[in-house]
Amino acid sequence: YYHDQMTGRATPLKNADVNSFMSFGNGFGRDKNSVFYEKFKLIGANPDKWLHLGKDYSTDQIKTYHRNKELKGVNPGMFRVVLTDTGRAYATDGELYFKNDVKITKQEFVNDMNHDLESIIKKHESFIKFHCK
Repeated sequence: YYHDQMTGRATPLKNADVNSFMSFGNGFGRDKNSVFYEKFKLIGANPDKWLHLGKDYSTDQIKTYHRNKELKGVNPGMFRVVLTDTGRAYATDGELYFKNDVKITKQEFVNDMNHDLESIIKKHESFIKFHCK
C-alpha cells in the first residue's frame, strides 16, 4: 500500500511483492525487485542499493531521483539534499543544482538559500536582537 495524497487513503500498490515490501515514508517504498514512489516504479533503480536521501530525493548510487523522475547527469556519490527551515528542499552534487526536479543555476541556488536565511532571520528578529547584543 501507498498513501495516495489525492484521496488521503491507503491504496494497494500493484506489482509489489507483499512479503518483502517496506515503506520508508514520504511516498517511498521498496520490495525485493523494485523501488517505488507512490504508485510509480523508479525505472532502473536497484532496490538492494537504494537509499532515501531526504524529502523527495533518493539514489541507488548509480541513478539519482526526485520522486519517480531520474535526475540526469548527477554524480550520486557527491549528491546532497539541503533542507531549509522554511520547508523547501534543494539538492546539488557541486556541479548541478536542483529545486525539486528542475535544474537551476548556482546563482539561483545561492539566491534561494540567502532568501531562506533572510526569512529565518526576520522570523526570529526579536530573539536575535535580544540574545546577540
